[in-house]
Amino acid sequence: MKYMLRKKIVSGLVATVFLLSSLPVLAFGNDDDSVKESPLAEYYDESLLNPEYVEWLENGEEGDMPEYQDYSYLAESYAQYEATDTGIRKSTGTVSSFDLRDSGVIGDVRDQGDLSICWAVAAVSAAASTLTANVLLSPLHTAYFTYTGDEEYEYYGVSNVYTYGGNSARAVGTLAAWKGAVLDETAPLSDGTNTSALSESLRYTSDYHLQDAYYMPHGVYSYASVDMSATEDVIKEIVMNTGAVTLSYCATDEDNTYNSSTYAWYNYSSTAVADHDVIIVGWDDNYSRTNFKSSHRPSSNGAWLVQNSWGTDWGDDGYFWLSYEDTSIEYGNAFVLESGDNYTTNYQYDTTGWSFSTYTVANWSNTEENDSLTATAANIFTAEGDELLEAVSFYTTESNASYKIYVYTGVTEGEPQSGTLALSGQAGSEAYAGYHTIELDEAVELSEGENFSIVVEITNPSFTAPLAIEWYRMSADNDVPAYLGNGGESYIYTTDNGRDWAWEDLAGSLENGFYATNACIKGFTNPVEDPATDSSETTDSSETTDDSSDTSDDSSEATEDSSEATEDPTEATTEEPDFLMGDMNDDGKVTTADVGIANSIAKGVKESSDFYLLRGDMNGDGKISTADVGLINKIAKGVV
Repeated sequence: MKYMLRKKIVSGLVATVFLLSSLPVLAFGNDDDSVKESPLAEYYDESLLNPEYVEWLENGEEGDMPEYQDYSYLAESYAQYEATDTGIRKSTGTVSSFDLRDSGVIGDVRDQGDLSICWAVAAVSAAASTLTANVLLSPLHTAYFTYTGDEEYEYYGVSNVYTYGGNSARAVGTLAAWKGAVLDETAPLSDGTNTSALSESLRYTSDYHLQDAYYMPHGVYSYASVDMSATEDVIKEIVMNTGAVTLSYCATDEDNTYNSSTYAWYNYSSTAVADHDVIIVGWDDNYSRTNFKSSHRPSSNGAWLVQNSWGTDWGDDGYFWLSYEDTSIEYGNAFVLESGDNYTTNYQYDTTGWSFSTYTVANWSNTEENDSLTATAANIFTAEGDELLEAVSFYTTESNASYKIYVYTGVTEGEPQSGTLALSGQAGSEAYAGYHTIELDEAVELSEGENFSIVVEITNPSFTAPLAIEWYRMSADNDVPAYLGNGGESYIYTTDNGRDWAWEDLAGSLENGFYATNACIKGFTNPVEDPATDSSETTDSSETTDDSSDTSDDSSEATEDSSEATEDPTEATTEEPDFLMGDMNDDGKVTTADVGIANSIAKGVKESSDFYLLRGDMNGDGKISTADVGLINKIAKGVV
């Protein structure tokens, strides 16, 4: 189906030339020789800027700042992928209705009160749905540490953290940096009455770590209509097989758009603007159009089942139905979490995440196989101890993107491919655009103090901007970031002619007032296991290493984590030890961390083993399933 998606459509002329106009904030260039120009300046594509962001600039920056990038192209990307032989599975094709609540993984309806944190509530609620029943995560923690901190303030410039607003894409960057997710008891929402500042010691506390985050199309401004049927198929597949998906819609005209007797909402006006974030927990293709207000009804049946954040006194115990044809809909993100003890250290520079997409080489061969579809980038880090690099993460900017991962140890500063090649070209592909954590086929051993590089080559099927970068919005010609990063961290492999390839430091100014800071590539490690140490012994804390600025007080390294980390004991003895059933990390107690481990195994995210099976097969059927997860959760909560 094709649905009108936006309040107003940018005309073809405006959509083509608006970025060439002189905008107050974007008008300056790089006339100051003291500011290094990024090699990406040559490849910076203004047409990818979100028209809503440009409009926000033109209107004097009134209201919340929109995202920099327009993700509407993903609708076409998902449609192209669905049409391929290896495309999105048609697992939902014969499923006309589905309710995620029936699987027992949807948490309680929250009440945001008067706080403008619906986006954070939606993000952590969607994330929690990939775990187990009634796990409540803290939206206050997510909102607070999205905006609070040297790098965060430099990027967003927000001080009213609980009333400013946001969206789930910002939560992706926050959770990917291991700023959460934490249980709600760590920073209670309290029905929207808690506005307290949080302790800095909680910044990098994580009961759960973000593993993946999928991006759906949104920000559709430059098209009169767009075919969303493939996107709807993708969302249904994710809801059925992974968890809830965030969604934004216009919630300000309730009297004219909401039928309180049937709990049905339909924005019909082309001027309706998405202003409230919620989560999709199901659908009904046959939900009757007559359930919507008689004055304005959609043309066809079908609606999303949505969990709101206005408490259980509103709607159908906090839920409602939103027509597929709602004109204000903007789809957001899905999240996948794992227990916070999976890795102990996060090597990263991009603490705010994916700002913009770019390419790193021009189409120098002038062939139909566009060279700009492939980008190669690298981050160089310094090992904090004797560790094993077990996983890396990065973003893919299109559906069905492929990748290759290389790791080098003992590298020279500024030369990502110097030293020893320790991992050569681990390859794969990702069905969904977004953030992905990839477990390495072989862990790479790192020695304390040595430089190592993570090199990622990403190839898109059709979108000529395969590299996700973090950037900084400059306020003057000579403005450079003090905290976000200004060189010596991220590099791109580039050429003008296909012959003279070279690594160049990514950092530097782009056109129209942006400064590229880093490539969005992270590495995850665990300590090298001491043979003399019992495999069940736990480490003390998780560590986040963020070296994006030497001038930052606390953002360069954090070692606070409320969840204990443990070595993966897959080599444990087959003799039955003395243990507690449900104690998956062998720390002598059953907690939500154990629930997270069992849930990841039940969902196939984490590999099982004899060690885990002995502790997690609660009903003795020879496997760890959602039924076992439910029992472990009850033990953790003291119900049984």
